Amino acid sequence: IGAYTGDTVQEFTKNFGNENSIYAFEPDLKNYNKMLLRLQENGIKCICHNAAAWNNNEIIKFYSNSGRAGSAEKSLTTEKYREKLCCR
Repeated sequence: IGAYTGDTVQEFTKNFGNENSIYAFEPDLKNYNKMLLRLQENGIKCICHNAAAWNNNEIIKFYSNSGRAGSAEKSLTTEKYREKLCCR
C-alpha cells in the first residue's frame, strides 16, 4: 500500500495534528511528486520516501500504472530489473 498523492497523510494530520512523525512510502514517481506538492502546499511535515514498503530487505520489481493500480513482483534474476530498494 503506497501513500499515493498524500491524501491519507493529509487526513491523518487533520484528525491528529502535525506534531507526530509521519512516514510515507510511494514507489510511483508521478504520485510521489504529487504527494510532495500536496504536503508542501498544506504545510504538512512528513518524511517521504520514493520507495515501496516490503516484508524483506530485498530488491523487487515495481510496475507503475501512474495511479492506484501499481504492483510489485518478487522473483527477479537480472540486474536490469533492480529498480526500487525496498525498506523495512
